[in-house]
Amino acid sequence: MQKAPKTRAPNMTTMADGSMWRALMWMLFALAMFSLVAISGREAAREIAEAAGRTTPILSDTLQIMIVRSFVGLVIVSAIIAASEQGFRQITSRNLLLHTGRNTTHYVGQFCWFHALSLIPLSQLFALEFTSPLWVALFAWLLLGERFSAERIAAVVLGFLGILVIVQPGVQSIGLGSGLAMSAAITFALAMIATKSLMGRESALAVLFHMSWMQLLISGVLIGPYLSYQTTEAYAWLVVIGITSTAAHFALARAFKEGDAMIVAPMDFLRLPIITVIGALAYNEAIQPEIAIGAALILSGNALNLWGQHRLSRVRRPS
Repeated sequence: MQKAPKTRAPNMTTMADGSMWRALMWMLFALAMFSLVAISGREAAREIAEAAGRTTPILSDTLQIMIVRSFVGLVIVSAIIAASEQGFRQITSRNLLLHTGRNTTHYVGQFCWFHALSLIPLSQLFALEFTSPLWVALFAWLLLGERFSAERIAAVVLGFLGILVIVQPGVQSIGLGSGLAMSAAITFALAMIATKSLMGRESALAVLFHMSWMQLLISGVLIGPYLSYQTTEAYAWLVVIGITSTAAHFALARAFKEGDAMIVAPMDFLRLPIITVIGALAYNEAIQPEIAIGAALILSGNALNLWGQHRLSRVRRPS
């Protein structure tokens, strides 16, 4: 009887390495997209303000950005859903109340972030935004009763010290841009907690779909009589915002799906030095020592919080 040919067992190390490399590539793509969101957002705001004969953006300018961004995102997400195997059957309405709370909060955060974009240096905006995971840890303890470990306490303390170093209350007045950036971080944290609850019940595409149409509706209600035609250049930047922001979040999700969070998540911290260099080269933004020190404290807090979560997950993991 003829022997069956031997089959080679899959090399798990090679498979793991391949998956990790894919995760790193997705993460690098996400970093590039997040940087383009910031650049296109600032350029769109500048184009809209200049077309109206102003030097600085006003609130209605940010609403113009938000409505086009939501529309482009809705078109992209709808196309992906239509092409997927389950189609629009995966879009449910069982959790509309939670979707509404999550998307309203996230909308406020995005509005604050985009408006702050033209008011403060990019490095300062991104540094303050990176306090969001620390706010998540605090809110998860206050609202959900999650364990507040020693690592989380130290991480939150480091984050608040970083905020104090950057904003310097008492030394200088807290400007609108800094206030908006901190508001964005806090509301993003609340949206993250709602997203965590939703992801246990619905698909990522369903969450993105409801976010897109709800935020488009909010923008339409708020902008009302302020909606106006923009220059070709402004519309071009606005479309870039919609494409790059959607691509960034998709790439980020793919990176976490492919690789271990303890390796992938720290790469997100590279957004800060990257955007600092972009701000210096493209906009002549000086690298201020207080922002560098504060950012180092905030990122240290994030790293400590991430390590604490990893250690806790290993303790809970059954042997």
